[in-house]
Amino acid sequence: MKKLILTSVLVAFVLLGSTYFIGEMVQKELPKQLAKPNSLQITTELISYQKSFLSANMKLKVTLPVEGSEPLQLLIDSDIHHYPYKATAINHITLLDSEPAKKIEAFFDGDDWITSYADLTLLGELTGEFHLSNGSFESKNESLSTEPLNFVYKYNVLDNSSEFNIDWVGFAGKTPEGAFSAKEIDATYHLSHLPNTPLINYQYQAVVKKFELGNAVKNLSIQGVSLEGENEISENLLTVNTSNEWKIKEYSDGTKVFTDNHINLHLSDLNLNALIVERTGISGSEVSQQIFNDLLNQGFNLHLQDLYSNTPWGKVDGKLKMDIQPGMTLAQVVENPFLLIDYVNGNLDLSLPQKLSEQAELGDFLKMGTMSGVLKPEGEQLTVKSTLDRGELKINDRIIPM
Repeated sequence: MKKLILTSVLVAFVLLGSTYFIGEMVQKELPKQLAKPNSLQITTELISYQKSFLSANMKLKVTLPVEGSEPLQLLIDSDIHHYPYKATAINHITLLDSEPAKKIEAFFDGDDWITSYADLTLLGELTGEFHLSNGSFESKNESLSTEPLNFVYKYNVLDNSSEFNIDWVGFAGKTPEGAFSAKEIDATYHLSHLPNTPLINYQYQAVVKKFELGNAVKNLSIQGVSLEGENEISENLLTVNTSNEWKIKEYSDGTKVFTDNHINLHLSDLNLNALIVERTGISGSEVSQQIFNDLLNQGFNLHLQDLYSNTPWGKVDGKLKMDIQPGMTLAQVVENPFLLIDYVNGNLDLSLPQKLSEQAELGDFLKMGTMSGVLKPEGEQLTVKSTLDRGELKINDRIIPM
């Protein structure tokens, strides 16, 4: 009997201690997380945090930047409950600005347009979910309607890794310029910070069942979109590899249909410092030129594993592999493009439909390629197989003098 009583007291002590620790953990960890900078320029201010043993109440002021307008301010009022193994928060979100609040409440037909909750476990894993209800707006010339949207996230405060998922039933609208709609959007991202650095490895997956855009002149339809990729930084923090695979089951511009479109692109040994550039005071084009120049100077590998499409004229199928040696600059390449021959090794395998020669935009170019032997007729296709190795260019088994 004494052992049973002692065991019960010990269990109760552990549970109470864990519950107290969870409450302390939330109160101490929260300011650390709020103080972390973010790329979206969202600012968060802790208004109050009132904690008791089994519960707490927290009020946060969140400011969201809005381009071309005043920032949007939200008040998040959270009721937090402490348990031995986790803390659970039910969030009540309201807009502090009356005019935007009236517009949003009218769009969603009420003030319960958003619901949210979050859990923080004893092991430091934060999980949560936002849910947006359906809403609509319509005027004489414009309309917008949205279906429910779920945003689910996970964040580990110990290793600074995160994951989030967006699941959106869809949206539709119209403007004087035309109409647009999208159905069944789902996207998942995984982010992991490298220890003691601001660097991030990521993986992403996204699918869109259908997207349509139309006006009085043209209708665009894209169906079966699938996107996935990853970014991996080397252990020595010097290079980065990226992999991206994009598929579109069907693309139509109202008159022409392209099916089974597929791009699979890998870039490896990209110089990491070249990608991390200071953007203050320079334009986007200057940033792009600086990045490209530094990448050329350091060298990298490009592998286009798949370029495929069933076009209205026939099949397009291609592969490209390039090993770009270090030493070039962008200015040198612009001045003398033939310089690439001395710094690039690789091969190209491309097949194009002969019917493309009937198109005004490409006809002369493809006919010239056929006459010069660069393109080789094979059945209904035009093919080219070429290699570039240490300055020697070979096209369709024929060495081209340089």
